[in-house]
Amino acid sequence: LGRYYFDPGYRHVDVRAAAEMVADRARPDDIVLVPTVKMVFDWYDRGEHPTATIQPGELGDDIDPGALVAERVVDHRYLWYVQARSWVHDPEGRLLNWLDHNQRRISRTELDGVVVSLYDLQPGASDD
Repeated sequence: LGRYYFDPGYRHVDVRAAAEMVADRARPDDIVLVPTVKMVFDWYDRGEHPTATIQPGELGDDIDPGALVAERVVDHRYLWYVQARSWVHDPEGRLLNWLDHNQRRISRTELDGVVVSLYDLQPGASDD
């Protein structure tokens, strides 16, 4: 807790607000990709949505971000990407870059230390 109160470089990550936002807006069959802070997200989300994660080091230079996403989000139309402390799992921003260039971003919300983005994984498909 010392860093929280006394380190001006330490930034609070409001995962609770991110989980509440997703809970309020997501459909039951949406999937939430939560690298780095998944355990905290799951605590506040109360298991209402399927979640996936990317472990530190899993997105190496030889790994295609698209293949990694496809493996995690099979059979889901919408992906919520909860981006917090991305220097841990994606220091070069390869995952976010791939999502922004290959999927249709519907929304992006900045919270305290967290960015929540919603992507349509099947652009052009009819919306049920």
